Amino acid sequence: MKETAEIERLVRLITDQVMARLQAGAGAQAVPARPLWLLLAGPSGRLADVAGQAGRLLRAGAGLRLLAVPGLEQAGERLALPGPVQVLTAEALCSLLSGGDEPAALLLAGAGLQLCRRIIAADDEQPAVRLVWHFLLQSRPVLRLEEEPGPAGVPGEGAAPQLARRLARELQRLGVEGCPVGDWAGRVLPWLRRPGTAEQALQGLLTEQAVESLAGQGQRRLLIARGTIVTPLAASRAAELGVEIVREQQ
Repeated sequence: MKETAEIERLVRLITDQVMARLQAGAGAQAVPARPLWLLLAGPSGRLADVAGQAGRLLRAGAGLRLLAVPGLEQAGERLALPGPVQVLTAEALCSLLSGGDEPAALLLAGAGLQLCRRIIAADDEQPAVRLVWHFLLQSRPVLRLEEEPGPAGVPGEGAAPQLARRLARELQRLGVEGCPVGDWAGRVLPWLRRPGTAEQALQGLLTEQAVESLAGQGQRRLLIARGTIVTPLAASRAAELGVEIVREQQ
């Protein structure tokens, strides 16, 4: 009798998981758009273009957190985007990074030559530089919005344009890509619904084998969609390997 009851329990467990997966597939919805962080890192003469591109993203359902270095709060307010402008102080940065947010990308507007140099040198005295390196170390996209057309944002010849192009190449090697202000919304849209860490191969089911494979790739925090089924063996194996499983909250 005891063996029969155990078999029935296992059958119910498997049946419940299969039905949950079928229901998730029947009402399949796209993974909610992950938020973007837009940082006004310096004065910009292209705020109207930034606002227009941001509006395009908002109409597409993107979440957008607007940050500004101290002194640029009013410039941020002129963008007239939903939500407040958050001043990027050292304290605010600590709060942001500990808040559990999973932003899709960091967008830098008004990043001048001085900030670019500090990013390249990993001079993290400034919160803006620390924020950029946080994204880079987590392999998340960082896009520098170029004020002018062209690969470096500064057209022409001479010492200043050559320096700007050299810095742009060094930034790109680090993972900071440049993009004309007028093009960045189209560049970013495909990233918004990019699957979380584990969603790329799971298709609604997290198995023990998937956990082992992802752990073998160095993943220690698996972000999965809310409807994803986690098998008991997968949960147990994740705990053994020190892998944290986090579900999307929205």
